[in-house]
Amino acid sequence: MLNKEKNKKGFTIVELVIVIIIIGTLVAIIVPTFLIQVEQAEISATKANLNSIRSAQKLYFIENDRHNPPTIQSMVDSGYLRVFPEEMLTSSKAEKNAGGVDGSGGWYYEYRGDTQEPIIKVNLLGKDKNGMAFSEY
Repeated sequence: MLNKEKNKKGFTIVELVIVIIIIGTLVAIIVPTFLIQVEQAEISATKANLNSIRSAQKLYFIENDRHNPPTIQSMVDSGYLRVFPEEMLTSSKAEKNAGGVDGSGGWYYEYRGDTQEPIIKVNLLGKDKNGMAFSEY
């Protein structure tokens, strides 16, 4: 006589399907939340880098007899920025200097002489999840 308990090994297909469904449901809940948090971190890092550029510009202006830096790169070259800051939403270190924001990523820096503060913006079109335009940071 065969012992039925001895032949029963492993999981049934129904048990495996239930486990897969539970794991799939958890992933469906967690992944969108994670992606939102990643985007918020990129926005925060971009804002922090933009503030670093603006602070470096002000310090450059004060320490260089009220002369504005002509470019972001010139602030890096003269030591006011340790490295060229990255715009984190597109991972771009590009610097656009004329023609306004075009959405190609990186930074928009418009030198306007020494009598006016330069325009320093994120070179992105569109809005964040709160409805604020990226170029208005």
